[in-house]
Amino acid sequence: MKLKHILILVIFLFITSCKTNTPEPVDLVNPNIGGISPLLQTTVPLVSLPNSMMRIHRIPGNYQAEKIDCFPFIVCGHRNGTAGFLMPSSGASADMKELQSYYDHDYEICTPYYYSVWLEDPDINLEFTVGEKSSFYRIAWNRKDVKKLMLGVTTNGSINVINNNTIEGYEMYEEKVKVFFCLKSEKDFFADSIWDSAGNHTGGFSGLYGKKPHASLTFDIKEKEPVGIKMGISFIDAAQARKNLDNDIPGWDFELLKDNGRKKWNSALSKIAVKGGTKDQQTVFYTALYRTYERMVNISEDGRYYSGFDNAIHNDNDTSFYNDDWMWDTYRASHPLHAMINPELEALKIQSYVRMYEQSGWMPSFPIL
Repeated sequence: MKLKHILILVIFLFITSCKTNTPEPVDLVNPNIGGISPLLQTTVPLVSLPNSMMRIHRIPGNYQAEKIDCFPFIVCGHRNGTAGFLMPSSGASADMKELQSYYDHDYEICTPYYYSVWLEDPDINLEFTVGEKSSFYRIAWNRKDVKKLMLGVTTNGSINVINNNTIEGYEMYEEKVKVFFCLKSEKDFFADSIWDSAGNHTGGFSGLYGKKPHASLTFDIKEKEPVGIKMGISFIDAAQARKNLDNDIPGWDFELLKDNGRKKWNSALSKIAVKGGTKDQQTVFYTALYRTYERMVNISEDGRYYSGFDNAIHNDNDTSFYNDDWMWDTYRASHPLHAMINPELEALKIQSYVRMYEQSGWMPSFPIL
């Protein structure tokens, strides 16, 4: 090989190495920062898209928690609770306490757009990513044991088994909002048991309405074979939940959805470029910037939205409706910041406040569903 060819190769490898080692803004975000708080409430390792309706985190969100209880269908409001839950298990037990699993942060990947963890007790690898109004889980059971997925409603609601790939239902959130869901599975399951807290019990292709209905789904698959589970959510109706899912995740390409989430976060975080400082300082900065995109969230669904300010469904007239804000935390810095870096988005948020006043007669300081 000639000397000039060697030099070209060396330069190419150097450039490639530099590109590989240069982190993008999203790589500098650590969602676990703030997970230990001596005062007020901890932050949670939230997975979402910027200002999007679908938000998920492990429960409990506290970094010091030794066990994971479950994963919610959706975070309905910042600090204001969740709707639904799901948790995989190995074995025949349906006891919720036995579903809890130890986990180790060394075997956890936590980013704004993607989460992965090894559940130690059942020996299950679980990962998920999100769309605007939907989520996509990939679950692998590593043991030669009964492979189950437990899901349920935490208040009053319903679970309806449509077929061996689809479950639909809703949960009453804060006793006034119906959170509709549509779950689809890549592999066939058998709904071997559906029950509620009153002792009502059924199974197979059927449904149940009541207090805290739960379902146990069994998969007849090989160990370590991943199963895709995707779910759409709506605050309007069941048909809209199905439509949201189909719009966000028309197929079963997990990596495509994950990559799209990464791109959206990089685009949002790149509104501010940082020079200088240590990597740790940059991590603190971009993690704080990521937190400002947690709220407000766009809850318009195909031109309509549910408003908790008059408990009605409205047309958004081509102007998306944003909700979930805590002005105590956001008015001094977060809103002024986004007025500079995202002025069109900030205008939509302000217009949403005007609508809230028109619908309720009050200007809210903590608007939630």
